[in-house]
Amino acid sequence: MDENYILADDNSFAAGRWALKFDHFLLPKSLQYFLYHTGLQSVEDSDDLILFTQTGFRIPFYKNLNITAQFNWEYDKSPSPGKKESDYTYLFTLGYLWSN
Repeated sequence: MDENYILADDNSFAAGRWALKFDHFLLPKSLQYFLYHTGLQSVEDSDDLILFTQTGFRIPFYKNLNITAQFNWEYDKSPSPGKKESDYTYLFTLGYLWSN
């Protein structure tokens, strides 16, 4: 892992990675739940932990168009000085699904 900062010292370390991708239609072809999660853990220092999570609901509504309500969360156990450990975003999007 290579963390590059503007105001703080850069940080590089070997890390293990795990990931989860889960999609499931709660109502067939009309309401889809999704969860995407990735974690990076340093093998040198347990304080070097970074998590990324995206979760929400997707509703197909016309041909390949869909509406999504989504929550994104990012966590850094040891952020650079002056930065928060955790950040989140709520999204409401209009998307297009490319299919064969």
